[in-house]
Amino acid sequence: MEKVLIHDISYYQGDLSSYWQLFKDKGCRGIIIQSSNGLAYQNYYKETIRIAKDFGFLVGSYHYYRQHINNREGSWIPCSPIRQAENYYNWTQKAMVELDFPPVLDVENGGNPQGVGYSGVNSCLQHIERLFGRTPMIYSSPSILNGLAREGWERYPLWLAHYTTEDKIFIPKPWKNWTMWQFSDRITYTPAGSTLKKPIDHNWFNGSMDELVDFLGISGSYPSITPSVSVSQKDITSLKIQINNVIDKSITIASTTRGTEADIESIKTQVSNVIDEWVSHLNHL
Repeated sequence: MEKVLIHDISYYQGDLSSYWQLFKDKGCRGIIIQSSNGLAYQNYYKETIRIAKDFGFLVGSYHYYRQHINNREGSWIPCSPIRQAENYYNWTQKAMVELDFPPVLDVENGGNPQGVGYSGVNSCLQHIERLFGRTPMIYSSPSILNGLAREGWERYPLWLAHYTTEDKIFIPKPWKNWTMWQFSDRITYTPAGSTLKKPIDHNWFNGSMDELVDFLGISGSYPSITPSVSVSQKDITSLKIQINNVIDKSITIASTTRGTEADIESIKTQVSNVIDEWVSHLNHL
């Protein structure tokens, strides 16, 4: 089945001026950026959303849901889901960039040490829909949704964070399928002339480019393209040689007493880098 590559980013990614073209070259068609978190907003969103739009990407935003937040005394207090929805909507409006993707509510355990509850999340979803005038997507993992989701939530398109292979995806009830799937947060980009490997979240939209356009309800023509990253026999041979070289070196170190701790750490790093490269290739088969 056809899929469309989408990246999601936040202020953690920093300056991406050297990366936008790399994203396009890889086949990425959409960028979704964190707009707000609880009752806080992200300046990074306002600074970046216009750049992504001008670069030709379909753009979207997401809000990080907080069940509780710290007050000035350092105590955890409930965070109003209604105020969160208002904060999210107001900040996207201030950016003055028309969004292609529907709004997204990101529900995770991180930043929520006391967990998340159905009532608050459901209220936030309802108020986001009322303010934006669009049905929001819900982003979360199977482990969270399995104990959180209720009948009726299937009306919210599912953006599933599940780092596995497609045949092993677990779809929590009440959904029957995923709309978007975040399959990796470890695949990296490296600009020309740089050695820096910057990890970027990778997601598939479950359908063709035409189906994505229909899902977004937007007008205009967006030609379907195939991600340029593919696995050729040359790629496979090269990667096998790299792995064999690393293995040979580790055997040499293990069979002598000259191997230092630094040598061992170097081998671990090389193995990790090779594995990451394999993951990057395999996820684009």
